Amino acid sequence: MGRVNRVRPWVATFSAALALVIAAALSLTAAPASARVAYLTDADAKVVRVIDLAAGEVVSPPIPVGHETDEIVISPDGRTAYAVGLNAAELAVIDTETHAVETIDVGGITRGVAISPDGATVYVTRSNEGEVVPIDAETLEIGDPLFVGAYVGALAVAPDGQTVYVAKYSSSDVIVIDAEEWAVEATIDLPPGAGPSDIAVTPDGETAYVANSFNSSIVPIDTGTNTAGATIWVSDSPYDLAITPDGGTAYIAHWTDPGLVSVFDLGTDSVVKTLTVSYFPTGVAVAPHGRTAYVYSQGQGRFTSIDTATNAPGSVIDLPGSPHEGTGDVAIAANQPPTAELSAPAVAYAGTPVTLDASASSDDDGTESYAFDFGDGSTAVTGNPTRKQTYAEPGTYEARVTVDDGDGCEPLPGFAELGLASPFTGQAAYCNGPSRVVSEPVAIEVLPLPRLRLSVSLERAQLLGQALQVGATCVAAECVARAFGRIGPSGGQDPALCA
Repeated sequence: MGRVNRVRPWVATFSAALALVIAAALSLTAAPASARVAYLTDADAKVVRVIDLAAGEVVSPPIPVGHETDEIVISPDGRTAYAVGLNAAELAVIDTETHAVETIDVGGITRGVAISPDGATVYVTRSNEGEVVPIDAETLEIGDPLFVGAYVGALAVAPDGQTVYVAKYSSSDVIVIDAEEWAVEATIDLPPGAGPSDIAVTPDGETAYVANSFNSSIVPIDTGTNTAGATIWVSDSPYDLAITPDGGTAYIAHWTDPGLVSVFDLGTDSVVKTLTVSYFPTGVAVAPHGRTAYVYSQGQGRFTSIDTATNAPGSVIDLPGSPHEGTGDVAIAANQPPTAELSAPAVAYAGTPVTLDASASSDDDGTESYAFDFGDGSTAVTGNPTRKQTYAEPGTYEARVTVDDGDGCEPLPGFAELGLASPFTGQAAYCNGPSRVVSEPVAIEVLPLPRLRLSVSLERAQLLGQALQVGATCVAAECVARAFGRIGPSGGQDPALCA
């Protein structure tokens, strides 16, 4: 079988367009409406644990995978997690809804895993064999291994899906693979003894950052020229790093005691703050909205949140069975776009309220607001999916609703058209579509309120001399009338009876 990567052809004008819009675009801030969750690999317990981020608690029971788990990634659609084994030749394929696990033998000791931004291909490194293996995400068929040199580790895929970056921790270099041709494109030398442990790519695809645990450094790589930049010295043993959705900051987990996390400014390529968390942090991830980072300290079995606005540590979750041994990783599913559905009566009357209903809309993590456009020039934004509107004049109006899930996802132009998740940072997909979705228009025909003509008939004859009173209650064109009292003679009516 040949290589299985099937990323769609790139657009020649994309890079230029992206350069013009990226700053503005990035500045924006499964079950019915399920909570956002994080997936943690627990090598010691041979399970993947699931944490409800909103509730701040572990979802039970853990997912058994049968081997010591190490790195984990999640498909852009959020339906599947892929975890490689530590000292095992296995890839665990996890259904995130049912937690069912399928194990794939990849033919060699695994070390790293990454997924393409279209979700079509999973890449796994076979460490001792020095090979990268592509796996078809739909069929789980293993493609042709590509030899790049012994002791390969971490992987990252470019946001356009065209390039795969592979770290070789023994020889301290990074291999650049053309994913379309499935061939080595370049070898980038790092400082001797660097020991690269992780790679992440900025959402614009222009720079890849390599964390080097052996010599405690970060090295930026210009992806256009495939050249390494100046070495940036950081705290001891940088092990894992995650770039925020806006491409402005990287959070670096240092495998140390005490556990350190560096806040790394990607604009200046410098550490702006160092935090202390539980010891031996080996995994770090950022939520799709970019407001919170999460650090997994496998050594103590703790999961710590970080407010990215203040860069202050927040809540801490203690995992079952601590203390733990070995390493662990953390991944958070990409935000999925909401659905926007609107219903309303086809016919209404001028001057009378009509109810517009968007409650059939849905989102994977709950809806923040509904913005109603009534089609008559008026709008309303509310947290309630229903809204009443009174149309003053007859006519036909097209109403719409915009559903916003509040995560601030705005895919960069060019990515969505190619079926690519965006922003994407090499291993983590943050958004699988926009946070704001507009419904199809709903036509409402508003009619003039008809002139009321009220007539009263009595079921039996009435005696002369009684008075009769009539009352009516009307809603739109529907009326209910009531009559009571005495009736008297009028005109040429029979003096004895009035029917």
